[in-house]
Amino acid sequence: MSFENRDSNNPGPVEGRKGTDNVISSLRVSQQPSFYAFQDASDNNFNNARITNVGGNFTQHINTGGNQDTFLREKLNPILNPVRKLDTCMKGTRQQLLQDLCEWALNSKNTLAWIYGIAGTGKSAVAVTLAERFRGMQDQITLALTFHCVKGQETSNLSLLVPTICYQLANVCPGYKKALIDLFIEDQSLIGSGIPLHEQFNLLLNVSLFQEAREKKIAIIIDGLDEWGTESDQKALVQEMADLTSGVTAIGYSPDGRHVASGSKDHTIKIWNTQTGKQVGQPLQGHTGLVRSVAYSPDGRHVASGSNDHTVRIWDTQTGNQVGQPLQGHTGLVRSVAYSSDGRHVASGSNDHTVRIWNPQTGNQVGQPLQGHTGLTGQLVGQPLQGHTGLIRSVAYSPDGRHVASGSLNHTVRIWDTQTGKQVGKPLQAHTHWVTSIAYSPDGRHLATGSSDHTVRIWDTQTGKQVGQPLQGHTHSVASVAYSPDGRHVASGSNDHTVRVWDTQIEKQVGQLLQHHTSLVRSVAYSPCGRFVASGSDDHTIRIWDTQTGKQFGQPLQGHADWVTSVTYSPDGRHVASGSSDHTIRIWSTQTGKHVGQPLQGHTEWVTSVAYSPDGGHVASGSSDHTVRIWDTHTGKQVGQPLQGHTHWVTSVAYSPDGMYVASGSADHTVRIWDTHTSKQIGQPLQGHTHWVISVAFSPDGRHVASGSLDQTVRIWDTQTGKQVGQPLWGHTGSVRSVAYSPDGRHVVSGSHDVIVWDTQIGKQVGRSFQGHTGLVRSVAYSPDGRHVASGSSDHTVRIWDTQTAYIDRYQQISYVHSPDSHSCFIDPQGWLCYSAQITPDPSLILWVPPALRVGFSDSRQTLTFPQDAINSAVHVIWNNFAYGSDWTQVWKENDD
Repeated sequence: MSFENRDSNNPGPVEGRKGTDNVISSLRVSQQPSFYAFQDASDNNFNNARITNVGGNFTQHINTGGNQDTFLREKLNPILNPVRKLDTCMKGTRQQLLQDLCEWALNSKNTLAWIYGIAGTGKSAVAVTLAERFRGMQDQITLALTFHCVKGQETSNLSLLVPTICYQLANVCPGYKKALIDLFIEDQSLIGSGIPLHEQFNLLLNVSLFQEAREKKIAIIIDGLDEWGTESDQKALVQEMADLTSGVTAIGYSPDGRHVASGSKDHTIKIWNTQTGKQVGQPLQGHTGLVRSVAYSPDGRHVASGSNDHTVRIWDTQTGNQVGQPLQGHTGLVRSVAYSSDGRHVASGSNDHTVRIWNPQTGNQVGQPLQGHTGLTGQLVGQPLQGHTGLIRSVAYSPDGRHVASGSLNHTVRIWDTQTGKQVGKPLQAHTHWVTSIAYSPDGRHLATGSSDHTVRIWDTQTGKQVGQPLQGHTHSVASVAYSPDGRHVASGSNDHTVRVWDTQIEKQVGQLLQHHTSLVRSVAYSPCGRFVASGSDDHTIRIWDTQTGKQFGQPLQGHADWVTSVTYSPDGRHVASGSSDHTIRIWSTQTGKHVGQPLQGHTEWVTSVAYSPDGGHVASGSSDHTVRIWDTHTGKQVGQPLQGHTHWVTSVAYSPDGMYVASGSADHTVRIWDTHTSKQIGQPLQGHTHWVISVAFSPDGRHVASGSLDQTVRIWDTQTGKQVGQPLWGHTGSVRSVAYSPDGRHVVSGSHDVIVWDTQIGKQVGRSFQGHTGLVRSVAYSPDGRHVASGSSDHTVRIWDTQTAYIDRYQQISYVHSPDSHSCFIDPQGWLCYSAQITPDPSLILWVPPALRVGFSDSRQTLTFPQDAINSAVHVIWNNFAYGSDWTQVWKENDD
């Protein structure tokens, strides 16, 4: 639940003022997961306060487990004593609002409430009072956290909100706590506060970590969200919260392939026509918890569904009605359901460690539960199939029954011989996160797998090899996959709220050819000639962009099996080197788009950064294995021993202009300089940052190194003395992910939630920051002539910025808005381009700018965006034929008649 202040200029009534009893005159509840609440908020006063409920029921996914508070504190870095507010609603006020909120919390199927109003109407007081009421309802609801966002306090830190939520949830949900601890044990490098918001939700609040239903609801109250980040940050947060509580969790094809059934976190099942893509009839409603599995009967007339509400339900696909009563008996959530081949029975598997067989005609359980995991009664065939080192999320029988495939949290798929109980071949490895769903093709020759890495992959069951490239397009975890009866298509359901159908013959999403990155951009680099920009992405590809045409140049460079974390051009522009979390470095020909030679292998963990030597003969690489390595680009061999000294991840590497030295930044908070000939560290580590150093760059003369850090600062270091030059450069409101020197060495550009240019001589910001990205800026690079900066972001885009205006206007702020004759202009809240040197009550209106163009229109320094149809993309304006003001008459043509 979030309370936001949207109009600081109109304070309105406050607690205790005359007329306070009538402040809340109506309360509207919306059942749709809409974000119009953000857009409309400033146009509504508190007399028309609205609660918008977003998504399904998050409070259903809980289990029980262990207790290791100290370990979680170290890993999550939560705020243990968040700032408190004490003001409460005056007695007798806000009664209806508070009653409606309590009713929503206890009875609504929707789990995200949003309340907003003008400043001074006591929303924080409502939050405090509501928390008191929840604490007085402990037999019905558990209040996990009340979080008051206050600027200047820890609670305004973007990286600490989600870890704090996780920590407090773990305190009231033992099962979630155990699953969270297991996650951190499995990935010991993971630090909750050190990853972006999207990854915090995807990893730490993944729905799979909540495995048991609870009798009591759990409430979290977030107050003052307008004091937490930017409006885009706030939208991103609520979108992630909505994704927690809505999304497709199960997929099943009808026997004739004409329909797909999908189960969702919103407790419903929907039927879709695969020919038209349209929903058939109304949602099938009845479950009171997340739907985890769906299966068609052999004749296609019925669908069985299993849910977190511990029940199995049978549905008539013609009428949409539930058939009979729920099948009840499981004492834990039902994870999987399947029909027998003759349709006479339904099998269900549950977290209560049992498999049960049901007669769907009578609704009765057939025989006793099949038990084995707990060592109780029931007929277990053979020994357990052992080999996975993580929780098993999905299993599937081959069509001939001779094999079983299993997918696990350890990122692997394994195939087992049902006769011998032995593993067949090696584990199938390529997914970079949990394997969440498995399906055999009808002929048994292929497996489709879905994963939390957002991809679907096809495997050859005979060779154990991946077939083609990953199927990419989902923007969140893939929860379920299913083959069509003819084996030509795979359907996938995801937490991004979509069902996608893929053609397995051509390995493309049906009906769409993607010509841009499908995931966040981690790195960008300019070609030496300045015409091209290379970008590396979590979609496993490198793409080359032509800055003259604004188009992608050639096909994506494909070969990495995991995120592309870093890209760099060779000095002659003929090659691009890329580093990846698949532990390899690859060299690519920019002419052919093919990789040159074999991958450079030696790192034992992620490759986080790569840099070419000035002569192009070597590539330096940094890794999460704590080492820096030097590679010969001609032989592909490692040169000498790894450069060792860092005590944590090496996050960035950079060559000095003469090639004699390499600078490295690390999660150990230091920058180190290395002699490339002796492999020895030069001097002491450069110390001063208080958090991970994410990026380093040498100045063109080699005398200085710039570094950017999660501590939100940029620092300049003297390479001769090892001392920091001047004060830290403060200006960013988030972690600094990338730094780069201008070719003349007079400026440094840095990327965070925005892009800032700094004057290295005076240590000041130059002009206003570049804004337009809707996600974290992860990489920045100067063009060879220094006139432009390229930036790559989590919003999947690359943007090009004109730096010249910023340099000219070094000491004052000016208007960067597109305007005729370079007039000083601004865009008002209604979207009008206004002619005025400053914001005034009655400016001259020039033209109205459509909403989709306003951000790009407001900053003429953004000259290009890849792809060109991205949100907040660059706008080009030609004023030649534009007439306004007194010149409007020039468009009038006298009629000679």
